[in-house]
Amino acid sequence: MALKKGTKLLTPTQKKILLIIGKNMKEVRDLRGWTLEEIEERGFKNWTHYKALESGKKNMNLTTFLLACAVLDTTPNRLLKGLNLKDSLK
Repeated sequence: MALKKGTKLLTPTQKKILLIIGKNMKEVRDLRGWTLEEIEERGFKNWTHYKALESGKKNMNLTTFLLACAVLDTTPNRLLKGLNLKDSLK
């Protein structure tokens, strides 16, 4: 399977980080009782993109991360819950 031009491969550590953040995004959304469509209505550009972030299948930049925090009405700390960066960097 060919990669799209400009696609960067993620390290196992990066993949683990994205999975933890995505799991936390889904937990917060589920706690709020919101559907993916409601996430889009609340200001996230595309619910399918959001779903890919929740599942850890897509990387995100800082502005996307902060947008997710705003849309979910939560803090960055909440979405980073369970992530030990010191251990991740070993």
